[in-house]
This record gives sequence, C-alpha cells and structure tokens, in this order.
Amino acid sequence: MSHAAGINITISSSTKSIVDLVEVLLHNGWLVNDHGHISYLPLGDEDAFNWQHAAVESWPKIVETLKQKEKIHELIGLVMTWKGTDIGGEFLFFPDGKRLAVGLSVNRRMLKHCADFTDHSWYLARILAPLLKECIVIESVQCYDSA
Repeated sequence: MSHAAGINITISSSTKSIVDLVEVLLHNGWLVNDHGHISYLPLGDEDAFNWQHAAVESWPKIVETLKQKEKIHELIGLVMTWKGTDIGGEFLFFPDGKRLAVGLSVNRRMLKHCADFTDHSWYLARILAPLLKECIVIESVQCYDSA
C-alpha cells in the first residue's frame, strides 16, 4: 500500500505569472535537481502526467517550455527538492494561477517520534515563506497524509 501526503495551496490573487512563482521558489532554496536531472510535465501532456526528464543544464530550455504551457493554460509540473537535501516532491501549478499542489513523494520528511506521519511544517516553512515575502496573498492551505 502506498502513502499519499501533500499540500494544496490557494492563492487569492497574484500579479506574478506561474513561471515567476517557480522562480520565486528557486531563488529561495528550492532546486529543480531531481537526483541529477529535471523532471517536468511536457508541452501537450493533457493531464496524462507523462513526466519527462532532462539534464539539469537544460533549465533555460525547460523555462521556455513552461512559458509556452502557461500561455496555452496547461498544468505546469516540476519535481523540486530543497537545497542540500533530496527532500521534495511534485509541484503542480494550475493554469488559473491560483492553485499549487505539492505531492510530498521525494524522500518525504517524517515527524520525529511519529512514524509514518509527514512533517508538513517543514515543507510549509519552505514553500509559504518565499511566497509571503513576495506579498502573495495565501487564501488557504490544506495538508493531507493518508496510508
């Protein structure tokens, strides 16, 4: 049986593009290095979740793909990890620009002394702080953890 854990964030309004939101996270400790490569949803994926992989050096090309996806209102997906760790997950930026879902599947951080429960606060501090620093208004945050 697999474990599902994640965070759903709703932004009430943002003057930033989705690509700008990705850049905010990248400038504040998140990396697109998924075990030596970039994992992303390709152009025309149409919610098939056919994750593609590219060399880390391909980031400028991937940014152009993300911009194209945003322009045609496609779901943007990137695997991101926190600097100096292999902890992270799948970051899904919805086309409306107001929703971010993070599947906590990459070396999920656990609560100390509470086996099998995710330390959501670890992720929230690293995701919300950069957004709030950019004056992005967070409408809601939902965390889930299920076996």
